[in-house]
Amino acid sequence: YTTLFRSQQAVPGMGDSAPDWLVVGEAPGEEEDRQGLPFVGRAGHLLDKMLAAMDLTREHKVFIANVLKCRPPGNRNPEPEEVAQC
Repeated sequence: YTTLFRSQQAVPGMGDSAPDWLVVGEAPGEEEDRQGLPFVGRAGHLLDKMLAAMDLTREHKVFIANVLKCRPPGNRNPEPEEVAQC
């Protein structure tokens, strides 16, 4: 079954205000929605390792964001209209 729920909070981007790198995800996941931060779940841990391998951090030379700022109901893929609005 699919659990439908309401997003807990908006998840804004974070990072360097003058980045060399921009990382853009599709939409916040469950952990991102809970914490209000982008890429803090499993994908975020992998991203941090990849950034570290390039001597980067999410606070230095990198800005991280999602196309959508809120988690879609049931963790479905974003609709084209939602992407256009965000």
